[in-house]
Amino acid sequence: MQPTSQSSNAPLILVVDDEPTVRKVLSMMLQRAGYRIEFAVNGLEALAKIKSLQPDLITLDYMMPDLTGEEVRAHILNDEEAGKIPIIFVSAVIDEVYDRQKDVKSKTGVRFLPKPFGRDVLLTYVSELLADREY
Repeated sequence: MQPTSQSSNAPLILVVDDEPTVRKVLSMMLQRAGYRIEFAVNGLEALAKIKSLQPDLITLDYMMPDLTGEEVRAHILNDEEAGKIPIIFVSAVIDEVYDRQKDVKSKTGVRFLPKPFGRDVLLTYVSELLADREY
């Protein structure tokens, strides 16, 4: 699937997931809502694209084979600009997701979305995080 060609003014969302089906579902939901989309299939590719693209928001698979979502987040927090990018962790590990949600409740710019997820919840999180982002 190719990245979208939405308006260049639309926020850019980097969708990071090693599962092609999840990337497709996320991108379809986000594109239909008017967002521009880029993809990364693993944590290492995500780090390179975050640096080069400076997306407005990242959806990040929590469990990936090379670097976990938490490891990717730890790397980007060391970068002053990238560290400000809001993240929606997406995970099938529901219990762990809810436990982590409680841990970061006080932190801004992070949400956890359990798989399977609904379009309304995803778009609400995206909207909230983009509204809160400091540019």
